[in-house]
Amino acid sequence: MCCKQFRSIAVTLLLALAVMDAPSATHAGVTDALLKPPLLEDPRRAVIQNLVRSTYPELFRASAPPGWVAITLLMNRDGTLYKGYKDRTQPHPYITNKLKAFEAMGVNYEHHGDHVQLEMRGGSDGGTRIYVRAYFLDPVSGTTGDGPAAPNDDPAVNRAIAERYFPDLYTFAAPKGEWPVADFWVLLDHEGKVRATGRRFLRSGGDLKLYLESLYPGIRTDGFQPTEFEGVHGRQAVVNFIWLDADSPVTDLSKADLSKRANVALYADISDEESTASTHLIVLKFGLPGIAVSDTQQLDLRVIAVDGGPDTVMLRTRIQHVALAPAAEFEFAKPDAVETAWSGESPPVRVRYGKSVEVRLADQDHKTWKVVLHPDRIEEASSLQ
Repeated sequence: MCCKQFRSIAVTLLLALAVMDAPSATHAGVTDALLKPPLLEDPRRAVIQNLVRSTYPELFRASAPPGWVAITLLMNRDGTLYKGYKDRTQPHPYITNKLKAFEAMGVNYEHHGDHVQLEMRGGSDGGTRIYVRAYFLDPVSGTTGDGPAAPNDDPAVNRAIAERYFPDLYTFAAPKGEWPVADFWVLLDHEGKVRATGRRFLRSGGDLKLYLESLYPGIRTDGFQPTEFEGVHGRQAVVNFIWLDADSPVTDLSKADLSKRANVALYADISDEESTASTHLIVLKFGLPGIAVSDTQQLDLRVIAVDGGPDTVMLRTRIQHVALAPAAEFEFAKPDAVETAWSGESPPVRVRYGKSVEVRLADQDHKTWKVVLHPDRIEEASSLQ
């Protein structure tokens, strides 16, 4: 990157940081009300996109291979790039390989500061998905940040909400062999008031959107902010914030049409001899099939849940290997199943909600997969209407 381009990017970033340092509307009395409005567009995003394009031009050439690339950037406070790290491992939201990246760059993670995360597309027809985390490093004598900062985002409000609604934020651990793990979520209305809270195993903002819109049929959500916190003993936790869309058909959760609520939330771990990957979350109504997708393994898993009682559910499954869709048409967690290519159906298996059960399935290429199913009942969350 030429000096002129670099100076331009640095100046843009400094202007953005000046906006970030302006007094926040969420201070003082608003903090007492714990209002967290939807985040404004972060002006640093454009700067980071330019840095990624200039630092990793190979990702934007037609020859770039399709699939995920994770980029971790360490930024100096003056807007310059300190170090970057590229990882071919598929990222999960907000944390995957974070510590590995910092270790590879020789930086202590405790100086990570606030961060911005975004996704970009490169390669031919956008087939290369680039997951970017940019950390604005704190000086050694500074304090660590509380997560991504945006123009109207107040870390003190984030922490106050998290610690008020999740008293066990830094101590929670799921009983051995049970799920979900400590993935806390908060649903806010468009004005920023907390409407419901809960916890659910999540791999993405899409998982949370699907779950909540099934839990409260008729609502529409928009925006997603996973925010990391650290307790006094160094234990970390993540709280996922999500908002009701300004045009949501239902804004009063008590008015949700519960007759349309799904019965079961389910994901699966699928393994062969070399690796294990998780599907995206699906929600099921009793007796109707759903398809869980493992993008990394190009597998679709068809699941039917049969009502087995208040504490258990009966599950039947099929599997198939799917062809990789053209890059321009590819969508994550979108089933590409062919109806005639499903495997034979597994024998029905009964499992207690919150527990797991293993089945073995052979796809149409005669490859056998170990599938571990994790179902849980969809129940009323802590609604604060």
